[in-house]
Amino acid sequence: MRRAVLISIVVLFSAGWLSNLNAQNNAGLDDRQKQRIVKKLKAASPIPIHSQDLDGSPLHIQEATVKEISGDDLSKLAGEVAKHPIQATYPEVTLLNTSEKTIKAFAVMVQSSADRPDSWYGVLKRGLSITPNAALKVTSPEWLQAERVHVHEDGKFVNRLRQLGLDSPKSWLPGAASNLRVIVGMVEFDDGTKWTAPPGSN
Repeated sequence: MRRAVLISIVVLFSAGWLSNLNAQNNAGLDDRQKQRIVKKLKAASPIPIHSQDLDGSPLHIQEATVKEISGDDLSKLAGEVAKHPIQATYPEVTLLNTSEKTIKAFAVMVQSSADRPDSWYGVLKRGLSITPNAALKVTSPEWLQAERVHVHEDGKFVNRLRQLGLDSPKSWLPGAASNLRVIVGMVEFDDGTKWTAPPGSN
């Protein structure tokens, strides 16, 4: 009887140990997969997207680029089923002040034809001093707002702001680079005057 009980304990222990080992191996495999995908993304060449200077815009879009990810890789990276076969990062946009005034704020907008036609994504930059003929670059992470998370620190739960990474589904636009269009939506000068995109620009 004792021997049967001992054998049962050994079998249960072995099964539990193997289960934990498999879970650790799978977690390690997932981490390595994610690292490979992120490394591939960082090494990939930026892809130009369509940019449009609207009538009278004081900021000229010199360049706008994104990086793409396959739906399969995004699912592995973010842990969710991708909504599109190809998705893109928020754009890196280089802008030039072509006016004779100093710009203190502006908004840049991006639209994807793979999404609803009236869906726009924007970034607002304030507290600037862009002098005439000066350039400024908006990076991809600047489009994303930090996320408030509940974390355990020093024996208690606290709220912290965390910047979204490439492994977040919120870091990716619907559609490929060919689906995207970038415009300047608003510009505010240091003298208090403002330029806004003409009606019907979308």
